[in-house]
Amino acid sequence: MGVDTQARRPQSPSSGREGSSRVMRLLNWLKEFFTLVPAQDLRPDPHSGEGRYVRSFLVMRLFIGFIGVLLPFALVFIDHWWFHGYPWPRGSESIYYYSGMREVFTVSIGTIAFFMFAYKITERNLDNTLSFFAGLAGILIVLFPTAPPALIQKGFTTPTNPVPPGLTPLQKSLTEPTTHTIHQFTSGAFILFLDSPCLLRFDLLLRGPDATPFED
Repeated sequence: MGVDTQARRPQSPSSGREGSSRVMRLLNWLKEFFTLVPAQDLRPDPHSGEGRYVRSFLVMRLFIGFIGVLLPFALVFIDHWWFHGYPWPRGSESIYYYSGMREVFTVSIGTIAFFMFAYKITERNLDNTLSFFAGLAGILIVLFPTAPPALIQKGFTTPTNPVPPGLTPLQKSLTEPTTHTIHQFTSGAFILFLDSPCLLRFDLLLRGPDATPFED
């Protein structure tokens, strides 16, 4: 019988070192996604091409902030005044998915989510990582709506005008409890990832630019 010499051939030390080197490069690459961005004190000339680009970027961030601040008030008051929504106010922002403000809710959350998903996508730092997952969670919030409110579940829909819409095809396919669970989980993740950069920056602001976040 022949002997398979290749099966018994020992692995060369160089191949082992090459494998370790690849692992270290991968770990160093991943480490960049968890590194804080240093504070930037200097900004380009606002009249230059680079300055106009930065100003446009900051204006977009300002608009996203306005949407996030005004959305709860728009849902509560426009639903009440225009659509005579009942009950008033409703139990949560997500419940307005089943009101006359459905499109406003989905478009606003979707706009914020896509912005958070993409606006730092070319960077490798902790801010980008948190923004990426915040945007991903926000997209899932819109795709997987919460369960209908108790009044709708019991068939009591008056005096709501218009009548709240029924379940989406996705809710019917995955079942309502499943989409509701996904919605609850992604809503919590959205808030967590959205607030984390603010907490990190606020802590560094209090301690100074050379401090480590949340150090003793």
